[in-house]
Amino acid sequence: YELSFPAVLEILSLGGIHVCADERGEDEPIVMGGGPAACNPEPVADFFDVIFIGEGEAGITDIVKAYLAADDAGDRIGDDMSARPVSRKQRLQQLAAIPGVYVPALRPARVIRRTLDDFADTELLTTSAIVPYAELIHDRLTVEVQRGCTRGCRFCQAGIIYRPVRRRDPDAIVRAVVNGIERTGFDEVSLTSLSTADYPHIDELLRRLKLRFQGSGVAISIPSLRVDSFSVDLARILSEGTKKSGLTFAPEAGSQRLRDVINKNVDEQQLLDTLAYAFAAGWRRVKLYFMMGLPTETDEDIVAIGQMVERCLAAAKEACDPQQRGAVQLSVSVSTFVPKAHTPFQWAAQLPPVEIQRRQELLRASMPHKGVKLSWHDAGASFVEGVLARGGRDLAVVIQALWSARPQAVYTDHFDLADWEGAFESCGIDAESAYCHNRDVTEALPWDFIDIGVKRDWLLGEYEKALSGDTTPDCASGPCSDCGVCP
Repeated sequence: YELSFPAVLEILSLGGIHVCADERGEDEPIVMGGGPAACNPEPVADFFDVIFIGEGEAGITDIVKAYLAADDAGDRIGDDMSARPVSRKQRLQQLAAIPGVYVPALRPARVIRRTLDDFADTELLTTSAIVPYAELIHDRLTVEVQRGCTRGCRFCQAGIIYRPVRRRDPDAIVRAVVNGIERTGFDEVSLTSLSTADYPHIDELLRRLKLRFQGSGVAISIPSLRVDSFSVDLARILSEGTKKSGLTFAPEAGSQRLRDVINKNVDEQQLLDTLAYAFAAGWRRVKLYFMMGLPTETDEDIVAIGQMVERCLAAAKEACDPQQRGAVQLSVSVSTFVPKAHTPFQWAAQLPPVEIQRRQELLRASMPHKGVKLSWHDAGASFVEGVLARGGRDLAVVIQALWSARPQAVYTDHFDLADWEGAFESCGIDAESAYCHNRDVTEALPWDFIDIGVKRDWLLGEYEKALSGDTTPDCASGPCSDCGVCP
C-alpha cells in the first residue's frame, strides 16, 4: 500500500540496516520487496536491493535456490577450499537473471511479471499458517479459492495484475479448510478471491463446509458479493443457524453513465431488487461502497450517489415488516478514486485535496440523514496515495525527507498532509501540478519497463472506451477482449 512506503524506512532503521540500498555494506542483508504496489516500484527503488514482480509462489523457490547456490559456489572457491563470501554485487547479478526479479541498481530495460501457471495444482500454503499472538484485523484462516477476475472494472489494479483467472478444485479447498482449522485453532475461515461469488462451485463448496463444521462454532465467510439475488442466497447459506451479519455491495458510482465509464456492469434496478430480497430475508444492515473523483465525473454524478442511496433505503424499508423498519441501516463508504499503474485509468487525472473536499461536502448534502451512516476517505491521504502510485524514482527523496523529519508519520493515525507538503517543498517538487493532471497517452511512464502481461494497446483502448461511455463485456460470459494474458 503506497502510504506505507515510509514505514519501509522505519523498519530498516529499527533493524540497524541502511535505508538506502547503495549505502549497505557487505555484511548487511539483501532487502527484497514485492506485492501489488511493486507494479510501480520506482518511488521505493532506492530502498530495495531486489523487487519481485508478480506472484510470489512463482519465483520464491528460484530465488532461494540461486541464493544458496551462490553461497555454495563461494565456499568452494580457492585452492585451499576456504570459504570466500559472495559479494553483494555478484549476488544481485545472479538474482537479476531470474525472471520477475528486478534489481533497481542494474536498471534493466524490461522485467516480465511472473504468474503461477499451475495455481490449481499447487498445495495450499495456508494450512500451517503461523498464528500471531496479537489479534489482527483479519484474525481468521484464509483460503484462496481462485485468483484473478474477469469483470474488467477499469479502476481496479488487482483485476489487471492477477489475470488470467485460475481456480482450485472444491475438494482441495475443503481439505485445506479442514486441515487449516485443525492446525491453527481459528474459529473462522474466509474463502478469498477478488470475486468469490464468481467461483463456479461456490454453492456446493459452502454447503459442504457448513455441513462439515455444523455445531463446531466455526464460521465461514466470503469477502465480496455480486449485486444479484444469487449473492444473497450465498449469504443465506452462510448465516444458517447463526446471527445474520451485514451484507456488502459495491455499486461504485451513483449514475448509470458513470458506471458505464468504469465498466461496472451493474444497473440500479439490480441493486434495488437485491436489497429488497435481502431485507425480506431478514437482513437489516447493508454496506454500500462508492467512489468519487472518477474520470468524467460531474457534480450531478456526486448528487446521484445520495439519490441512489435514498432509493435503496426506501426499497429496504418497503421489504421489511413495518415494525422493523426502524432497524434498517445503510452504511455508505465513499472512497476517492486513485489512478493506478497498469490500469486503463493510468493516464487519468487525480483530484487535488481542495476539490476532493468540495465534492465530499456536496455528497454529504445530498445524502439522507436518517438510516444512513456516511464515511469517506481523508482527502489528503488519497492525494498522497495517488502521487506515490504513479510517481517515479524522484519521489524516493520525498519519502526519505518525510521519514527523516517526522518518523511517526509512518503510522496511519499520525498522517498529516502538511508533513507531506513540507517534504515535497523541501525537495523542490510541486506534487499537485506534477501528478494531478491527465497524462498524454504517448508519454513515457515510470513503470513502462514492467511487462505486466496485459497489452498496453488494450489498456489504451479501454481508456478510450471509458471516455466515450462504452462498456466491455465480462470475458467469462462474453467474447474475449484480447487483453493479452491468455495463450
